[in-house]
Amino acid sequence: MKTSTAIEHLIQIRKNTVAQLDKHSANSNTIPNNFNNSIIWNAAHNLVTLQLLAYKLSNLPMYVSDEIIELYKKGTSASESNNIDLGELKTLLTSTSIKLKEDFENGIFKNYSPYKTSFGITLNSIEEVIAFNNIHESLHLGYIISMSKNI
Repeated sequence: MKTSTAIEHLIQIRKNTVAQLDKHSANSNTIPNNFNNSIIWNAAHNLVTLQLLAYKLSNLPMYVSDEIIELYKKGTSASESNNIDLGELKTLLTSTSIKLKEDFENGIFKNYSPYKTSFGITLNSIEEVIAFNNIHESLHLGYIISMSKNI
């Protein structure tokens, strides 16, 4: 798959995530029975993960604050985190996916530090990050959809 196509898939995954946030905004910070996190945590975790994998590991500035990164990075949970503003989260999900497309097209991802994911996959380039990230975000979108049926 071409990376430009994978980025278009990311943009659609993010639209679907925002649609879920719109549908369940009143209960988006609830942790349903048999789940470890909330809808908001899963959406914000996706936001943060891509920033870390794409920008930080390319030694580039991120488009998300350090505070948000610390609250939603790998190893955090909804019980530990403050509630990000829902409007800000939706805006960032959309704007950062579009910005990734622009940055990729402008060729800013020149140096990448390889990273082994908890899936056991080593990422060696921005192209590999984008492909892997769609798997990761789809997994968490699936959690969001499942949670929405349980709140």
